[in-house]
Order: sequence, then structure tokens, then C-alpha cells
Amino acid sequence: MFKVAKMIYFNYGHRLLGGHDKPHSPSKDLKVNGTSPNSNQFPQGGNWGNPDYPNGKENESQDSAGNLQFEEERGQHKCSHLHGHSARVEIEMASPKLNPKGMVVDFFDIKQTIGEWIEENLDHKMILWGKDPLAKLLKKAGEPVVLVKENPTAEMLARWIFREARRMKLPVSKVTLWENQDSCAVFKA
Repeated sequence: MFKVAKMIYFNYGHRLLGGHDKPHSPSKDLKVNGTSPNSNQFPQGGNWGNPDYPNGKENESQDSAGNLQFEEERGQHKCSHLHGHSARVEIEMASPKLNPKGMVVDFFDIKQTIGEWIEENLDHKMILWGKDPLAKLLKKAGEPVVLVKENPTAEMLARWIFREARRMKLPVSKVTLWENQDSCAVFKA
């Protein structure tokens, strides 16, 4: 089996509805760009793991914002507030044989299909569950809001990107969505 992967950077915002077990803050031992952040401090730029920008200051990625609103703990967990992620998505393609060009799929074709879809539909968008009471207000204010039928979690986004790539007839085998440098969700066939 041959496999290739393409990394695409984008930014999004959201908030979650529902509940996390308890509020938390980054560990005292966490190091980001060589420093220990407090609970409100994360590196700017967000190019997590991009070797071209190891300090995270340059930003080829695209930002959008989402909202995980927790009914039981509304306002107690930071994910229940509007916030954003400078994300990266790794899209893995697999095939038992190579195409006539000697590839699983041309990286340019990945960028021109699912890459453009991500840019048009997720990049710099606020992704909210349709049940979110802020959705109408933000749409009325002209904000770039994308409504989904469930909590806009990393898991949901990974599955959505996977399904869109399959719809485009790409031989996708796995999608890994990184919200930050140490947290990811994976959806695979």
C-alpha cells in the first residue's frame, strides 16, 4: 500500500455546547516555543509543527472561530466561550498501486480540491452548532458563520473533511486535525 499526506493550515473559531468534566488550564510543565504559557497565553501564528516557521510567528494558516457551549457548565470552561484555533489538517491518501504519473495522487490536485474546499468553507470562519443562540446574532452582524448540525469539535471537523475528500473522489484514508501542537482528532476509513 502506498501512502502520501498533505498538510493544510487554516484558522477557525467555535465554542462548544454541552459539558467538559471540569475547567482546566495548561500544565505547569507545558512548553510552547520554549516558554511556559499561563492559561491565557498561547503562541501567535499557530503554525504548529510547520518546519518552515518553527517559532510559530509566520502564518500561512487560515483562522476561523468556533463555539463549544456547555449547557451544564456554561461559562465555566474556556471552550464554552467563543475562541479560535490556528489548525493544521493532515490528509492521508492511500492506494495499492500508483497512477500513470507514478503517484498515489498529485499534491497539487489535493491542494486544488480539498485544500480549496477548506479555504472556502472553514478558513477564517466561525463554526457554530445550529442550536447556538449566538448564531443568528453573528450572522445578522455579517460575521462569516458556518452552521453545523452538531458540536463543532475537532472530531466532527476531521470527519467532515474526510467525507468531503471522499466526495471529491480522492483516495483519502485518514484525516488528522490538529487544534494545537499537542491535541488532535483522527478520522479514518
